[in-house]
This record gives sequence, C-alpha cells and structure tokens, in this order.
Amino acid sequence: MPTISLPDHSELVYLDENRSAGRAVLLLHGLGATSDSWALQLPALTAAGWRILAADTPGFGRSRAARPFHSIAAMAAFIPALLDHLRLPKISLVG
Repeated sequence: MPTISLPDHSELVYLDENRSAGRAVLLLHGLGATSDSWALQLPALTAAGWRILAADTPGFGRSRAARPFHSIAAMAAFIPALLDHLRLPKISLVG
C-alpha cells in the first residue's frame, strides 16, 4: 500500500484501487478500526466504476501518528493532504 508523509510528520498508508476509474470515493474507517473494514465493499465499488481510496487514519492500522490526536478534526486533517498528493479536486466521501 502506498505511503505519504503528512505536514505534521505522520505517515499515512492508503489503498488506491481502480485508478483508471473516472470518479473517486474516499472510505473513512471508524474510530479504532482500519481501512481493512471496507474489504467487503471493494468488489462492488470497483464493479460500479469507482476509484477506491481508503486510508488508515494516522495512529491506526499501518499509519503512524507523529503525536497523539485529541479530536476528530485533528484526525481528519489528513484528508486534504491525501487529495492534494493524488491531485484529486473532487471525491465522494463515505464514513
């Protein structure tokens, strides 16, 4: 799975499936879970023509947090960094 470094020095590990699809969806896992929680939905989303992004929020799964997070807003700060890195101006968000 690809990894990017975030501005706060955390490392974000993410899934990027079906890259040639014309539309993208970012799947956000629940608190204490990982991107693996979306595994059963991947085949249906791929068949429906979606590019699938699913990241392990920093501090969960394979992603490393540079510091502890104390709010949902702080945990979600990785989203713009990921979209900028992938040059995706528009996505659908599920989570």
